[in-house]
Amino acid sequence: MNNIPSISALNAYGIRQQVNANNVANVNTPDFKPSRVSMEEAPNRQGVRVQDISRQEEDLRAQRQDQDQRETQGKNAPSETDLVTEFTEMLENKNAYNANAQVIKVNDQMNGEIINKLA
Repeated sequence: MNNIPSISALNAYGIRQQVNANNVANVNTPDFKPSRVSMEEAPNRQGVRVQDISRQEEDLRAQRQDQDQRETQGKNAPSETDLVTEFTEMLENKNAYNANAQVIKVNDQMNGEIINKLA
């Protein structure tokens, strides 16, 4: 059995968890725009991988314009982080991470049994 798809998924979900944690940590930062992780299937069905971590350029451009307007008015906009979305994704990450770790563990146990029977 091949562990590469599970290892790839562990990597991708670990990165996604880091991005979610950064978004949560900045929930009270004025004008903060949360990032999103896009994932895709790796070539040859070798798990999933991170395709992109992004804040849309249009959002950044609009943020700069809004910031200029607020500076003239003396106001800061609140963060656009949605805690419900972040915590939901963090639970998804945890469950996916645990499932893939279990696949690797079972694979290692099966390989150990095979090696012990052959010896």
